[in-house]
Amino acid sequence: MQVSPYTTSSAQPLTNRVVAAPGGQVWGYNLFAVGGAGNHSQTPAIIVKLSNVTLTCNTPLNDPQFLTITGFRDAGTPNIRPGIQAGNVYQIDTVRFDLRHLGTVPYEDPFDANVTVTLAHWNGVNLQIPGFRQPYALRPSVAIPCNSTHTFTLGTAECGDCFGGTITYRWDRSNDGINWTLGTVSNNPNFTTPPLFLDTYFRRVAICSCGNVNTPRLATRVAVQDNCVFEFNPAHVLSAPFVGAFWRNEQRGERLIRMPYTGDWTAFATEDWIQLDRGVAGNMMTMDMPLVVPGDPEDYRLPPSAGRIVSDTGDIFFRIGLTCYNTNPVNPRNRTPENEDGREPRWGQVIVMHNNYSRAHIIWVRQGEDTAELMRVGDAGNANTLRTEANAHRIRSFSPFNLTAEQLDLQVGTRAEQLDGSSGNNSIFVQYPTQTGAFWQFGGNSDDTQRMPWHPTTPTGVPSGWVNVGSTGNWYTGDAGVAEPTAPNLVTDHETCPPGFRRPRDGDPWGAATLANNAAQVPQSEIRQSLFLMPQAGITGNRENSVFGFYADGFFDRRLPTDPTDVAAVRTAASTVAAGTTQIAHRGTLFFNSESGASLFIPATGNRRADGGINEVGVGNWGFFWSSTQGTTAATAWNLQTGTTDTQMWSSVRASALPIRCVAE
Repeated sequence: MQVSPYTTSSAQPLTNRVVAAPGGQVWGYNLFAVGGAGNHSQTPAIIVKLSNVTLTCNTPLNDPQFLTITGFRDAGTPNIRPGIQAGNVYQIDTVRFDLRHLGTVPYEDPFDANVTVTLAHWNGVNLQIPGFRQPYALRPSVAIPCNSTHTFTLGTAECGDCFGGTITYRWDRSNDGINWTLGTVSNNPNFTTPPLFLDTYFRRVAICSCGNVNTPRLATRVAVQDNCVFEFNPAHVLSAPFVGAFWRNEQRGERLIRMPYTGDWTAFATEDWIQLDRGVAGNMMTMDMPLVVPGDPEDYRLPPSAGRIVSDTGDIFFRIGLTCYNTNPVNPRNRTPENEDGREPRWGQVIVMHNNYSRAHIIWVRQGEDTAELMRVGDAGNANTLRTEANAHRIRSFSPFNLTAEQLDLQVGTRAEQLDGSSGNNSIFVQYPTQTGAFWQFGGNSDDTQRMPWHPTTPTGVPSGWVNVGSTGNWYTGDAGVAEPTAPNLVTDHETCPPGFRRPRDGDPWGAATLANNAAQVPQSEIRQSLFLMPQAGITGNRENSVFGFYADGFFDRRLPTDPTDVAAVRTAASTVAAGTTQIAHRGTLFFNSESGASLFIPATGNRRADGGINEVGVGNWGFFWSSTQGTTAATAWNLQTGTTDTQMWSSVRASALPIRCVAE
């Protein structure tokens, strides 16, 4: 033990100048018997170890110094006095000694002293070595199947510093073994992990009520043996779901996911370039968000410490971010919005496990604004014979954006005029996949309405200059049964896609009226070949590879969805943001390829009817875009319709105004 300072004088015995240890310090003593020659006949003794002993002349003595007090026994016998027992702790009163009694080793100069010894109050707990001891060491690694649990059985820890204290335990988890998420403190020394989908590290921290904490230097890595693969199941889709998230090639900022829920859930990213956390999102990350979350999402990137997994109980809300820009190679079939060679997007998923971890809700992740192909010949699940290598060229590279114009309600130039720069108004793409863009008639039936980008919200009635009769004729001219057209027709004056892009076909865009059940046209349909897992004839519903919900594109997810109409008879769910503006955006349908991970989002924009009025029932519920193919009659044209209940091709009157989704030429 340490006793400092102790002072003596060469003129006076040390026994008269002993100074008590500062602060009422308690001395610790060892009481034991020693054996062997020269050890004073096995006499039990009191050994006192002193440190920092200094004489009055400020001369320090070497450390340590020992006092050996002999005669701690009955008179005339070698036995310890009655009442002194092993395993007890005794309190010893003041010991007075002289300088000559100090020595540098025990038993060097034993001396006799009168010592009063009393049994100290003690709780009966056996004396323990100071510090924590874990009964079993954590194994460096264990392996389990995907979506399984692992149980750690370590037993109770011991702590020699916890006299009478209670030891509790905290199990921490980490994605990398460096950055830790602290667990909940409990009395249970053992622990069962939740179902795991990614490799995860765990460590047990023992905490004594006296304040000591034992954090192990090593942790156990619980390895998931195989990559977790989850097939889409419509029964697993959550309520009011986010079904996808989107970034441009040079974007990484936060996307905000919020879905109402009760119970336990875990979300994890399938790719290491996708990050998840529950941090601050544009100053706000709760279910109770404001109408508009402030700030540019690129100003709110997830920190490097963000992992690939988050868990909680109750409402589901978290952020998705990306670690880096998309540097995938250029694909000559893809085009940038500026009509340059485009990169191949990066695809990934965020899986939200819920319903006691028995159901997997999928959020499809896309990084890349360039056009891309969704389906491929030979994709798993395509059981029909209407997509083959012979018609693989009909699978087109679709833009992720709807079409709009530099100025609404003003004709855009022809493609030739836009190409040579003589157009007074140009077609452009919207900034975000959820935005409506403009409504376009298949082909205006007057010179004044050709290529007219009608406003998506204003007026709700008939716009000025509206003509409720559509153009007639085919997009191209050509021969029946010939794979390609021989000459342009309506396309010259009515195509609205900018140079480098065009409208997709739904069969030959130069033949006679195409019947709904004409299977011979399906191999020629770019829409059905490109978007549907199972291309089929007619107007039958097709939802094998699509899901309806919200889309986190950095615009929609930073705004609170509202009902887009004020008409009670057509009231719909909260589905729309920026209502009443040119930036209006909606929930919608996401098409996906389960094998490649590719995805394409189509917003539920509604449309303008043939009489010019807004189809309020469709806003937030149904999405559309035109093809370039004549419909079931000369007055109609084929278009995609997709919404809350179905996805199908439909033949609509040409005077209607729908969005346009372009493909790369």
